[in-house]
Amino acid sequence: DVDLMKGAQKAPEYVKKFPAGQVPAFEEGTFYLEESLAILSYIAGSDLKPVSQKDVILLDQYFGRHYAQVRKFSTKVIIPALLGDKETVPEGIETITPLLEDYNKLLGEQKFIVGDKLTLADFLFAPEVDQLQ
Repeated sequence: DVDLMKGAQKAPEYVKKFPAGQVPAFEEGTFYLEESLAILSYIAGSDLKPVSQKDVILLDQYFGRHYAQVRKFSTKVIIPALLGDKETVPEGIETITPLLEDYNKLLGEQKFIVGDKLTLADFLFAPEVDQLQ
């Protein structure tokens, strides 16, 4: 457990293992990982990674889009709402609405973000959207 409210993620013993001093973080014996994508990728192994070159490239494309655009869910809507900045939330919703519409259309045409197989992209996307409820 990392008590973020007490700044435990910045404690010397934590930063020694996880230099970014952030969560999420993963520890298995003497193996340490930071960053959601790296942690998900390690835990999933090959089960949630596409096989075809086309789908591998589509997954890579989603990863780029996720950090450039999808994370706006949190930065433009969720974080301001949690911090009580109610004036910023409507603007954030306006910013992300076209992106949500794009994904709604995409998921109306195919079962998952990268085609017909569940991948890491779906596990990154789902919590972002779920926070909006």
